[in-house]
Amino acid sequence: MISKLYKSKSRPAVLTVNSVRYDNGENAQEQHLKVGRAYHIPCVSMKPCLYEKVLDGTFTSRNITEDDLHPNDLGHSLMAEVIIDFLEGVYEHLKDMPDPASEADIEIDKLIPISANSYENSVRYQNYNCQEILTENNGFTADPSPQNNIQIFRHGWTADKQGARISFCVEGSCIGVQYRKSIHKPAPVATAIIDGCLEHAVVLDANFDETWGDSLHLDTLAEHLPYGKHTVEIELTETHENDKVPFYLVSVIV
Repeated sequence: MISKLYKSKSRPAVLTVNSVRYDNGENAQEQHLKVGRAYHIPCVSMKPCLYEKVLDGTFTSRNITEDDLHPNDLGHSLMAEVIIDFLEGVYEHLKDMPDPASEADIEIDKLIPISANSYENSVRYQNYNCQEILTENNGFTADPSPQNNIQIFRHGWTADKQGARISFCVEGSCIGVQYRKSIHKPAPVATAIIDGCLEHAVVLDANFDETWGDSLHLDTLAEHLPYGKHTVEIELTETHENDKVPFYLVSVIV
């Protein structure tokens, strides 16, 4: 993924943002810094700034988060201030450079990867780009809703009848699916099977035990398979008379 960003013609700017748990100060800053340093990606962290403000009493954790992790409106606003302050410093630095573009000219071939690029050539299939891989659809309905905002449940498929099936024939070595886990329960349960192997079937339970809202959930179905064509079958295996929402398959990622 890093090499794909560096090779992109649009030359995107990349910044790592580390959040923090406001009840104990834990975060992934140490691990993310290793990646950032290896690939020359700057990092900002909420631990030495917002978390310190909780420790010194400027804010209580409940001022900025309901669950000690996900920010509320004020928490997001404070995070934005930290990020903006960092970006303004970058902007001031680049203003004084004769050729700001040269700052980003990192020779990707000289970077030493810290892990294998297993997902560098990932493809995300949704209902608008799956014609060549969709092999069966019995009971799943494509969602035609336009993507007018940041709504994440778009361009997928819904189903609400037990036994509904959708199948794909994909080419790759790693396979995952995105689906909706909903706080509106009960919700259906599906099963995903790769290459007909029932022994390694993956349960896709759309019932979400959290309370903060519906989740765009990513499940890995298989990793490091022999590269080639593989079948992905998804079937609704459990529904309820009073299901509050249908099962929503967002994408298949290969």
